Amino acid sequence: MKAIIPIVSIKGFQNVLTCLDKVGDDITIEARQDRLILSTLSLTRTAYANFTFSRSFFESYSLDLSSPAIQHDDEGPFLRCTIIAKALVSACRVRGNIEEKIHNLSVYLNAAEGVGENCRLTVEVLFKSGCIKFHKLLYQSCLENLQLIDSVDTFQNSWELSAPAMNGLAEYFSSKAEEMTMKFNDDGIVLQTFNDAGDDSDKSKRFGATMVPIERVAMNQFLAQNEGQIVFSLKEFKAILAFAVGLRLTMSAYFDVSDRPIVFTAESENVKFALATINIPGEKSIQPSQSQASQSAALEGLDLTQAENALFLDDDADWASQLDDIEIEAAQANASASASTSVSASGNARANVGASGSGSAYVIEEEFAPSTVRNPKRPKYDLDDDDW
Repeated sequence: MKAIIPIVSIKGFQNVLTCLDKVGDDITIEARQDRLILSTLSLTRTAYANFTFSRSFFESYSLDLSSPAIQHDDEGPFLRCTIIAKALVSACRVRGNIEEKIHNLSVYLNAAEGVGENCRLTVEVLFKSGCIKFHKLLYQSCLENLQLIDSVDTFQNSWELSAPAMNGLAEYFSSKAEEMTMKFNDDGIVLQTFNDAGDDSDKSKRFGATMVPIERVAMNQFLAQNEGQIVFSLKEFKAILAFAVGLRLTMSAYFDVSDRPIVFTAESENVKFALATINIPGEKSIQPSQSQASQSAALEGLDLTQAENALFLDDDADWASQLDDIEIEAAQANASASASTSVSASGNARANVGASGSGSAYVIEEEFAPSTVRNPKRPKYDLDDDDW
Protein backbone atom coordinates (compact mmCIF):
# COMPACT_ATOMS: atom_id res chain seq x y z
CA MET A 1 0.00 0.00 0.00
CA LYS A 2 1.27 3.47 -0.87
CA ALA A 3 -0.49 6.69 0.11
CA ILE A 4 0.81 10.21 -0.52
CA ILE A 5 -0.81 12.92 1.61
CA PRO A 6 -0.73 16.44 0.12
CA ILE A 7 0.31 19.43 2.17
CA VAL A 8 -3.28 20.71 2.57
CA SER A 9 -4.31 17.44 4.26
CA ILE A 10 -1.32 16.82 6.53
CA LYS A 11 -2.69 18.83 9.47
CA GLY A 12 -6.01 16.99 9.38
CA PHE A 13 -4.20 13.65 9.19
CA GLN A 14 -2.10 14.55 12.22
CA ASN A 15 -5.21 15.54 14.20
CA VAL A 16 -6.76 12.17 13.39
CA LEU A 17 -3.71 10.31 14.69
CA THR A 18 -3.65 12.42 17.86
CA CYS A 19 -7.33 11.69 18.52
CA LEU A 20 -6.80 7.95 18.00
CA ASP A 21 -3.86 8.03 20.40
CA LYS A 22 -6.06 9.54 23.13
CA VAL A 23 -8.68 6.81 22.72
CA GLY A 24 -6.58 3.64 22.38
CA ASP A 25 -3.01 2.37 22.54
CA ASP A 26 -3.01 0.68 19.12
CA ILE A 27 -4.20 1.85 15.71
CA THR A 28 -5.66 -0.63 13.24
CA ILE A 29 -4.90 0.19 9.60
CA GLU A 30 -7.19 -1.33 6.99
CA ALA A 31 -6.27 -0.62 3.37
CA ARG A 32 -8.78 -1.30 0.61
CA GLN A 33 -8.81 -0.42 -3.06
CA ASP A 34 -11.03 2.64 -2.68
CA ARG A 35 -10.38 3.80 0.92
CA LEU A 36 -8.09 3.73 3.95
CA ILE A 37 -9.59 3.08 7.39
CA LEU A 38 -7.95 3.95 10.71
CA SER A 39 -9.63 2.70 13.90
CA THR A 40 -8.86 2.00 17.53
CA LEU A 41 -10.46 0.39 20.58
CA SER A 42 -9.64 1.25 24.18
CA LEU A 43 -8.14 -1.38 26.46
CA THR A 44 -11.35 -1.53 28.49
CA ARG A 45 -13.34 -1.91 25.22
CA THR A 46 -15.55 1.03 26.20
CA ALA A 47 -14.46 3.54 23.53
CA TYR A 48 -14.18 3.11 19.77
CA ALA A 49 -13.05 5.51 17.03
CA ASN A 50 -13.14 5.08 13.25
CA PHE A 51 -11.87 7.35 10.46
CA THR A 52 -12.42 6.56 6.78
CA PHE A 53 -10.32 8.31 4.12
CA SER A 54 -11.48 8.10 0.51
CA ARG A 55 -9.08 8.13 -2.45
CA SER A 56 -9.77 11.83 -3.03
CA PHE A 57 -8.15 12.66 0.32
CA PHE A 58 -4.75 11.55 -0.99
CA GLU A 59 -2.58 12.90 -3.76
CA SER A 60 -1.91 9.28 -4.77
CA TYR A 61 -3.25 6.01 -3.37
CA SER A 62 -2.70 2.40 -4.48
CA LEU A 63 -2.92 -1.12 -3.08
CA ASP A 64 -0.73 -3.96 -4.33
CA LEU A 65 -3.06 -6.95 -4.82
CA SER A 66 -0.21 -9.36 -5.67
CA SER A 67 1.10 -9.47 -2.10
CA PRO A 68 0.63 -12.79 -0.25
CA ALA A 69 -0.66 -10.89 2.82
CA ILE A 70 -3.73 -9.61 0.97
CA GLN A 71 -6.98 -11.01 2.39
CA HIS A 72 -10.46 -11.18 0.87
CA ASP A 73 -14.00 -10.75 2.16
CA ASP A 74 -17.40 -9.77 0.78
CA GLU A 75 -16.22 -6.22 0.05
CA GLY A 76 -13.11 -7.31 -1.83
CA PRO A 77 -9.36 -7.50 -1.15
CA PHE A 78 -7.87 -5.71 1.83
CA LEU A 79 -4.79 -5.50 4.04
CA ARG A 80 -5.18 -5.08 7.81
CA CYS A 81 -2.51 -4.56 10.48
CA THR A 82 -2.04 -3.04 13.93
CA ILE A 83 0.64 -0.55 14.97
CA ILE A 84 1.46 1.28 18.21
CA ALA A 85 -0.39 4.60 18.25
CA LYS A 86 2.31 6.72 19.89
CA ALA A 87 4.94 5.49 17.42
CA LEU A 88 2.80 6.46 14.42
CA VAL A 89 1.94 9.85 15.92
CA SER A 90 5.62 10.58 16.56
CA ALA A 91 6.60 9.56 13.02
CA CYS A 92 4.05 11.89 11.40
CA ARG A 93 4.67 14.85 13.71
CA VAL A 94 6.34 17.89 12.16
CA ARG A 95 7.05 20.91 14.33
CA GLY A 96 6.68 24.45 13.10
CA ASN A 97 4.79 25.76 10.09
CA ILE A 98 3.89 22.74 7.97
CA GLU A 99 3.09 24.71 4.83
CA GLU A 100 6.49 26.36 4.82
CA LYS A 101 8.52 23.23 5.58
CA ILE A 102 6.90 20.17 3.98
CA HIS A 103 6.15 19.25 0.41
CA ASN A 104 4.17 16.06 1.18
CA LEU A 105 3.97 13.07 3.53
CA SER A 106 3.93 9.48 2.27
CA VAL A 107 2.97 6.24 4.01
CA TYR A 108 4.21 2.90 2.64
CA LEU A 109 3.00 -0.43 3.92
CA ASN A 110 5.02 -3.54 3.06
CA ALA A 111 2.40 -6.25 2.78
CA ALA A 112 4.15 -9.17 4.49
CA GLU A 113 2.65 -12.01 6.51
CA GLY A 114 3.26 -12.55 10.22
CA VAL A 115 5.64 -10.45 12.31
CA GLY A 116 9.23 -9.61 11.41
CA GLU A 117 11.54 -7.25 9.60
CA ASN A 118 9.45 -7.45 6.44
CA CYS A 119 6.36 -6.16 8.29
CA ARG A 120 7.24 -2.49 8.16
CA LEU A 121 5.25 0.69 7.83
CA THR A 122 7.42 3.46 6.42
CA VAL A 123 6.60 7.14 6.92
CA GLU A 124 8.44 9.44 4.52
CA VAL A 125 8.44 13.22 5.03
CA LEU A 126 9.65 15.24 2.03
CA PHE A 127 10.80 18.74 3.00
CA LYS A 128 10.87 21.67 0.61
CA SER A 129 14.57 22.06 1.34
CA GLY A 130 15.20 18.71 -0.35
CA CYS A 131 15.72 16.68 2.83
CA ILE A 132 13.82 13.41 3.34
CA LYS A 133 13.04 11.94 6.75
CA PHE A 134 12.23 8.22 7.11
CA HIS A 135 10.54 6.37 9.97
CA LYS A 136 10.30 2.58 9.75
CA LEU A 137 7.83 1.02 12.18
CA LEU A 138 7.08 -2.66 12.72
CA TYR A 139 3.46 -3.71 12.62
CA GLN A 140 1.52 -6.85 13.50
CA SER A 141 -1.06 -8.60 11.38
CA CYS A 142 -4.60 -8.14 12.67
CA LEU A 143 -7.42 -10.61 12.09
CA GLU A 144 -10.06 -8.86 14.21
CA ASN A 145 -12.38 -6.56 12.31
CA LEU A 146 -13.19 -3.50 14.41
CA GLN A 147 -16.64 -2.39 13.35
CA LEU A 148 -19.43 -0.43 15.00
CA ILE A 149 -22.50 -2.63 15.26
CA ASP A 150 -25.08 -0.01 16.26
CA SER A 151 -26.38 2.13 13.40
CA VAL A 152 -27.29 5.76 14.00
CA ASP A 153 -30.75 5.08 12.55
CA THR A 154 -31.66 2.89 15.53
CA PHE A 155 -31.35 5.67 18.13
CA GLN A 156 -34.37 7.72 19.23
CA ASN A 157 -32.55 10.88 20.33
CA SER A 158 -29.95 13.07 18.63
CA TRP A 159 -28.44 16.54 18.64
CA GLU A 160 -26.04 18.49 16.44
CA LEU A 161 -23.61 21.24 17.47
CA SER A 162 -21.38 23.43 15.34
CA ALA A 163 -17.69 23.96 16.03
CA PRO A 164 -18.16 27.53 17.43
CA ALA A 165 -20.78 26.24 19.86
CA MET A 166 -18.44 23.50 21.09
CA ASN A 167 -15.41 25.79 21.37
CA GLY A 168 -14.26 25.95 25.00
CA LEU A 169 -16.87 23.43 26.16
CA ALA A 170 -14.28 20.97 27.46
CA GLU A 171 -12.60 23.66 29.58
CA TYR A 172 -15.57 23.86 31.93
CA PHE A 173 -15.06 20.36 33.31
CA SER A 174 -12.36 19.36 35.77
CA SER A 175 -9.57 17.08 34.58
CA LYS A 176 -9.99 15.03 37.77
CA ALA A 177 -13.53 13.98 36.86
CA GLU A 178 -13.83 10.65 35.08
CA GLU A 179 -17.52 10.51 34.17
CA MET A 180 -19.85 12.78 32.25
CA THR A 181 -23.59 12.76 32.91
CA MET A 182 -25.83 13.98 30.12
CA LYS A 183 -29.47 14.67 30.98
CA PHE A 184 -31.89 15.22 28.13
CA ASN A 185 -35.52 16.28 27.72
CA ASP A 186 -37.64 18.40 25.40
CA ASP A 187 -35.84 21.60 26.39
CA GLY A 188 -32.32 20.41 25.53
CA ILE A 189 -29.42 18.73 27.29
CA VAL A 190 -27.45 19.32 30.50
CA LEU A 191 -23.82 18.18 30.76
CA GLN A 192 -22.76 17.53 34.34
CA THR A 193 -19.63 16.31 36.15
CA PHE A 194 -19.05 15.73 39.87
CA ASN A 195 -15.96 16.77 41.82
CA ASP A 196 -15.03 13.81 44.00
CA ALA A 197 -12.78 14.10 47.04
CA GLY A 198 -12.11 10.39 47.24
CA ASP A 199 -13.18 7.09 45.76
CA ASP A 200 -15.80 7.41 43.01
CA SER A 201 -17.85 4.67 44.65
CA ASP A 202 -18.34 6.83 47.76
CA LYS A 203 -20.96 9.37 46.67
CA SER A 204 -20.90 11.06 50.08
CA LYS A 205 -17.46 12.55 49.30
CA ARG A 206 -18.72 14.56 46.35
CA PHE A 207 -18.21 18.20 47.24
CA GLY A 208 -19.42 19.93 44.08
CA ALA A 209 -20.71 19.61 40.55
CA THR A 210 -20.30 21.45 37.25
CA MET A 211 -23.37 21.78 35.04
CA VAL A 212 -23.50 23.20 31.51
CA PRO A 213 -27.05 23.44 30.07
CA ILE A 214 -27.44 23.64 26.29
CA GLU A 215 -30.88 24.66 25.09
CA ARG A 216 -32.33 23.28 21.89
CA VAL A 217 -32.28 26.72 20.26
CA ALA A 218 -28.47 26.70 20.49
CA MET A 219 -28.26 23.48 18.47
CA ASN A 220 -28.41 23.02 14.75
CA GLN A 221 -30.67 20.03 15.22
CA PHE A 222 -32.28 18.39 18.26
CA LEU A 223 -34.59 15.39 18.61
CA ALA A 224 -35.74 13.88 21.91
CA GLN A 225 -38.44 11.24 21.84
CA ASN A 226 -37.97 10.48 25.55
CA GLU A 227 -36.17 11.93 28.56
CA GLY A 228 -33.58 10.53 30.91
CA GLN A 229 -29.85 10.57 31.52
CA ILE A 230 -26.79 8.61 30.44
CA VAL A 231 -23.26 8.44 31.87
CA PHE A 232 -20.10 7.99 29.79
CA SER A 233 -16.35 8.62 29.97
CA LEU A 234 -15.22 12.26 30.12
CA LYS A 235 -11.68 11.59 28.84
CA GLU A 236 -12.78 10.24 25.47
CA PHE A 237 -15.48 12.91 25.18
CA LYS A 238 -12.82 15.62 25.51
CA ALA A 239 -10.75 13.92 22.80
CA ILE A 240 -13.75 14.01 20.46
CA LEU A 241 -14.37 17.69 21.20
CA ALA A 242 -10.72 18.58 20.60
CA PHE A 243 -10.75 16.87 17.20
CA ALA A 244 -14.00 18.46 16.03
CA VAL A 245 -13.12 21.96 17.24
CA GLY A 246 -9.56 21.76 15.85
CA LEU A 247 -10.82 21.06 12.33
CA ARG A 248 -13.99 23.20 12.70
CA LEU A 249 -16.30 20.26 12.11
CA THR A 250 -19.96 19.98 13.08
CA MET A 251 -20.52 17.12 15.52
CA SER A 252 -23.66 15.04 15.95
CA ALA A 253 -24.61 12.70 18.80
CA TYR A 254 -27.01 9.76 18.70
CA PHE A 255 -28.13 8.16 21.95
CA ASP A 256 -30.96 6.32 23.65
CA VAL A 257 -30.94 4.98 27.22
CA SER A 258 -28.36 3.36 29.50
CA ASP A 259 -26.70 0.11 28.37
CA ARG A 260 -26.61 1.40 24.78
CA PRO A 261 -23.58 3.33 23.46
CA ILE A 262 -23.67 6.97 22.50
CA VAL A 263 -22.41 7.49 18.94
CA PHE A 264 -20.74 10.69 17.72
CA THR A 265 -20.20 11.59 14.08
CA ALA A 266 -18.34 14.56 12.57
CA GLU A 267 -19.66 16.15 9.36
CA SER A 268 -20.48 12.78 7.85
CA GLU A 269 -20.42 9.12 8.82
CA ASN A 270 -16.80 8.87 7.64
CA VAL A 271 -15.84 9.83 11.22
CA LYS A 272 -17.44 7.79 14.00
CA PHE A 273 -16.98 7.54 17.74
CA ALA A 274 -18.79 5.21 20.11
CA LEU A 275 -18.64 5.49 23.91
CA ALA A 276 -20.14 2.91 26.23
CA THR A 277 -22.67 4.19 28.76
CA ILE A 278 -22.82 3.19 32.40
CA ASN A 279 -25.90 1.37 33.58
CA ILE A 280 -27.79 3.44 36.16
CA PRO A 281 -29.82 1.17 38.51
CA GLY A 282 -33.50 1.98 38.24
CA GLU A 283 -33.00 4.52 35.45
CA LYS A 284 -35.82 4.39 32.92
CA SER A 285 -36.72 6.75 30.12
CA ILE A 286 -40.01 8.60 30.57
CA GLN A 287 -42.09 9.29 27.51
CA PRO A 288 -42.93 12.99 27.16
CA SER A 289 -46.60 12.16 26.70
CA GLN A 290 -46.76 10.62 30.18
CA SER A 291 -48.71 12.94 32.48
CA GLN A 292 -48.22 13.63 36.16
CA ALA A 293 -51.39 11.67 36.94
CA SER A 294 -50.01 8.54 35.29
CA GLN A 295 -46.79 8.93 37.29
CA SER A 296 -48.76 9.08 40.54
CA ALA A 297 -50.68 5.99 39.52
CA ALA A 298 -47.43 4.13 38.86
CA LEU A 299 -46.21 4.96 42.37
CA GLU A 300 -49.35 3.71 44.09
CA GLY A 301 -48.82 0.61 46.17
CA LEU A 302 -45.05 1.12 46.68
CA ASP A 303 -43.62 0.44 50.11
CA LEU A 304 -41.38 3.48 50.65
CA THR A 305 -39.57 1.87 53.57
CA GLN A 306 -37.90 -0.62 51.19
CA ALA A 307 -34.66 0.49 49.54
CA GLU A 308 -35.42 -1.14 46.21
CA ASN A 309 -38.59 0.97 45.88
CA ALA A 310 -36.72 4.25 46.40
CA LEU A 311 -35.10 4.16 42.96
CA PHE A 312 -37.78 6.33 41.40
CA LEU A 313 -36.66 9.33 43.45
CA ASP A 314 -34.70 11.91 41.46
CA ASP A 315 -32.29 14.34 43.07
CA ASP A 316 -33.67 17.19 40.97
CA ALA A 317 -37.32 16.63 41.88
CA ASP A 318 -39.39 17.84 44.80
CA TRP A 319 -40.02 14.52 46.47
CA ALA A 320 -42.77 15.69 48.80
CA SER A 321 -44.85 17.00 45.89
CA GLN A 322 -44.77 13.59 44.20
CA LEU A 323 -46.42 11.80 47.12
CA ASP A 324 -50.17 11.91 47.41
CA ASP A 325 -52.14 11.82 50.66
CA ILE A 326 -52.52 8.03 50.69
CA GLU A 327 -48.78 7.42 50.36
CA ILE A 328 -47.97 9.99 53.08
CA GLU A 329 -50.38 8.34 55.52
CA ALA A 330 -48.91 4.92 54.74
CA ALA A 331 -45.38 6.21 55.22
CA GLN A 332 -46.32 7.84 58.54
CA ALA A 333 -47.84 4.61 59.78
CA ASN A 334 -44.73 2.66 58.85
CA ALA A 335 -42.45 5.32 60.33
CA SER A 336 -44.27 5.39 63.66
CA ALA A 337 -43.66 1.64 64.09
CA SER A 338 -39.93 2.27 64.63
CA ALA A 339 -37.97 5.11 66.20
CA SER A 340 -35.81 5.71 63.16
CA THR A 341 -36.09 4.28 59.66
CA SER A 342 -33.55 5.01 56.95
CA VAL A 343 -34.28 4.58 53.28
CA SER A 344 -31.27 4.80 50.92
CA ALA A 345 -31.67 5.30 47.18
CA SER A 346 -29.15 3.83 44.71
CA GLY A 347 -27.87 6.60 42.48
CA ASN A 348 -26.72 10.16 43.02
CA ALA A 349 -29.05 10.96 45.93
CA ARG A 350 -30.14 9.33 49.20
CA ALA A 351 -33.44 9.89 51.00
CA ASN A 352 -34.02 9.49 54.75
CA VAL A 353 -37.35 9.18 56.51
CA GLY A 354 -37.13 9.98 60.24
CA ALA A 355 -39.99 10.09 62.76
CA SER A 356 -40.35 10.91 66.45
CA GLY A 357 -41.55 8.39 68.96
CA SER A 358 -45.10 9.70 68.83
CA GLY A 359 -45.26 9.48 65.05
CA SER A 360 -46.29 13.11 64.71
CA ALA A 361 -43.26 14.20 62.65
CA TYR A 362 -42.65 13.30 59.00
CA VAL A 363 -39.48 14.64 57.39
CA ILE A 364 -37.99 14.02 53.95
CA GLU A 365 -34.49 15.31 53.48
CA GLU A 366 -32.32 15.56 50.34
CA GLU A 367 -28.56 15.37 50.82
CA PHE A 368 -25.61 13.20 49.98
CA ALA A 369 -25.03 11.73 53.47
CA PRO A 370 -27.86 10.10 55.44
CA SER A 371 -29.13 11.80 58.59
CA THR A 372 -31.70 10.98 61.23
CA VAL A 373 -34.25 13.19 63.00
CA ARG A 374 -34.03 12.44 66.73
CA ASN A 375 -36.07 13.52 69.73
CA PRO A 376 -34.51 16.43 71.64
CA LYS A 377 -32.79 15.40 74.87
CA ARG A 378 -34.76 16.19 78.03
CA PRO A 379 -32.95 17.59 81.09
CA LYS A 380 -32.26 15.14 83.85
CA TYR A 381 -33.47 17.51 86.59
CA ASP A 382 -36.08 20.28 86.64
CA LEU A 383 -34.87 23.27 88.63
CA ASP A 384 -37.06 26.14 89.85
CA ASP A 385 -36.39 29.30 91.79
CA ASP A 386 -36.76 27.60 95.18
CA ASP A 387 -33.82 25.29 94.47
CA TRP A 388 -31.44 28.27 94.25
